[in-house]
Amino acid sequence: MSAPAFELRFSTLLALVGGMSLATLAFYDPLPLWLPLPLAVLGAWRLRRSWLGQASPRIGKRTITLLLIAFMVPLWATGHLGAGIDGAGPAFIVLLWCKLLELHSSRDFLRTCFIAMFLVSAQLLASQSLVQCLFALASTLAILGVLVQFHVVGPIGSGFSDARPVRTFWRSLRTAAVITGQALPFAIVLFLFVPRPPISPGLDRSSAITGVSDLLEPGSMASVAKSSAPAFRVEFTEGTPPAPNDCFWRGVILWRTDGAKWGRESRGERRESADRVEKLPPVASGPADVAYTITLQPQNQSWIYSLDCPLGQVGPSAADNQNNGYNQKDGYVFESGEVIGSTRMYSGRSNPQAVPQDLRGLPHHKQSDGFVHPEYLQVNGGVHEQVRQLADTFHAAGLTHERDAHGDEILDNAKICAAALDWFSANNFIYTLSPGTMGPNPMFTFLFERKRGFCEHYAAAFSLLMRLAKVPSRVVVGYYGGEINQVGGFLTVRQSNAHAWSEIWIDGEGWRRVDPTRYATALDDQGNVIPQDQQGDPAAFNASRLDQGWFARHMRTFSHWYDYVESRWDQWALAYDSESLLALLGRLGLAGWGAIAAIGLLFGSVLLLLLAVMATMRRRRRARDPAVAVYAAFCARLARVGVERAASEGPRDFSRRACALLPRHAERIERIADGYARIRYGAWPDEPSRRAGISELAREVGRLRPSRREAAFSSSASAIARRPSSR
Repeated sequence: MSAPAFELRFSTLLALVGGMSLATLAFYDPLPLWLPLPLAVLGAWRLRRSWLGQASPRIGKRTITLLLIAFMVPLWATGHLGAGIDGAGPAFIVLLWCKLLELHSSRDFLRTCFIAMFLVSAQLLASQSLVQCLFALASTLAILGVLVQFHVVGPIGSGFSDARPVRTFWRSLRTAAVITGQALPFAIVLFLFVPRPPISPGLDRSSAITGVSDLLEPGSMASVAKSSAPAFRVEFTEGTPPAPNDCFWRGVILWRTDGAKWGRESRGERRESADRVEKLPPVASGPADVAYTITLQPQNQSWIYSLDCPLGQVGPSAADNQNNGYNQKDGYVFESGEVIGSTRMYSGRSNPQAVPQDLRGLPHHKQSDGFVHPEYLQVNGGVHEQVRQLADTFHAAGLTHERDAHGDEILDNAKICAAALDWFSANNFIYTLSPGTMGPNPMFTFLFERKRGFCEHYAAAFSLLMRLAKVPSRVVVGYYGGEINQVGGFLTVRQSNAHAWSEIWIDGEGWRRVDPTRYATALDDQGNVIPQDQQGDPAAFNASRLDQGWFARHMRTFSHWYDYVESRWDQWALAYDSESLLALLGRLGLAGWGAIAAIGLLFGSVLLLLLAVMATMRRRRRARDPAVAVYAAFCARLARVGVERAASEGPRDFSRRACALLPRHAERIERIADGYARIRYGAWPDEPSRRAGISELAREVGRLRPSRREAAFSSSASAIARRPSSR
């Protein structure tokens, strides 16, 4: 006798397609828009065949190869095929869905489930946010539920009953949840004592992670400003926290310009820049000093943000900033030396009232006595003549008619700056998120024609005018403002807070921060004027979010709670590293033992968990025969209506008493009892026929639906019949 052909039940195949869909949704971002449609058609076609009772398709290797080519060629042509998770993800998804055409054995089914599980785990390499982890957990439970259902129900050839597929799948999900819960303590122990190594898997996430860039050109920050994703969160630990509208978060300094674009130094100059760092004088501290801890989200850049103006170093350890600090660059900015591909926590101190002093007060137009900053006056490109004429008027306003020791006329840089800002105020400039394109001469178009722009337009134009007026200037790119979380009390700085401002050199003072966007009229997306005190909130530029109705208030409260939970997740989970492990060992009194203590705690905790699992398994009842499980369900169904089986009653005795109490269901009760006794204690020719008998017994139990009223009436009638006569 040949073995029955392998064929998945429709309910199992439907659950499998659902788990595959969840695994595919994890890659919603790198997937091309056209790919989900043919995959959905393939899944629907396979489900339709199963629903109609048709056998699994037998497709040859040549057809499978042609189908894969039909998918891979468009992926390669549209740039969605390559190395890394973003490049390989679509290819793996195509392979996963093509497995629906090869489900000819249990091994094929298990491979399909494992590929889906691999996709879920692979996506976690790219993002470990709270939402992504919860989605991965849900996807894992769904796929585990499919595996459990397959082993409980089995393929059609096994003969198991699938009369209630929804109930069966929910029970399978419950079993999957139990399995996950049992593994969770081991995962927590491994997480605590085996921290994530500081390595990056080489992911290509350039299109997925937004953030400010080190190349500033008109319109470059508009897309960043439209994102509400958090850039970092700040918790002030010492001092009086400044108001959000007073917070300028310093990121990177740009000083190379061609008249339109602004960038940084070339590779050949980085060594010279590193030598100049040693000459940076410290910024004087004062009563306005504040200490803070920043939780930085992953980005495609290497610099570290700090509150302007930072004091000394910024580093991952508040207790040892000088030894563990990040690399300090000109302009009091800091870099980590590598692309920040994971959540980072670091601490720092700043004085919002201080100013950078990295020119050491030397004359700005001389290169003597170690002064090596001529790039703050250079413009390496052509500039429109009208822009130069405007800068000349500002230069004339700063002439003092006094000469220095070298015979050069002394300029009053503060007067030049004031003249430029007055000009911006008098010419009705508009600050908007949608300024439009500026054409081939962006600075001329912005200053004299359009007069509408975002922060990079104002910072680039003002800094260019200052250089043309012989005032050293540079552009600072970072973030401005933030939103105070009413639940956690911390400050959330989002990508929409991305900002650029200017710094000009003032003799005897240092680098003065100038934000020319404050001298423009800000408009929201409906053309309404935004008050000055609300311009630090990115939501102010969206008129629909200014509604303070019931729904808007509750959504804002929910947003704060979610942001609070996500911040705790970032600090406790994503930012957990070797420094956090050492801090944990210190709290346990094992600070001096290092790796030995971590390894000992790891093995000790795992051993205790294994002993607990073994103790639990001993107490657990032995696995019952499926027939016993069906009979237990029968007894439980009768117990719900008041007919309970005594511990000493066998199947025959209990069925006779149940028939007396429920005469309307007596025939079915007798069939169930006889069937159970025959299956449990009788001889069967083979296992498939016994399983078929169990399936029939389960269907009979499912059709048995007595009511409590029937049992109560029968019990009352029996009591009256047994009552002695009053004669």
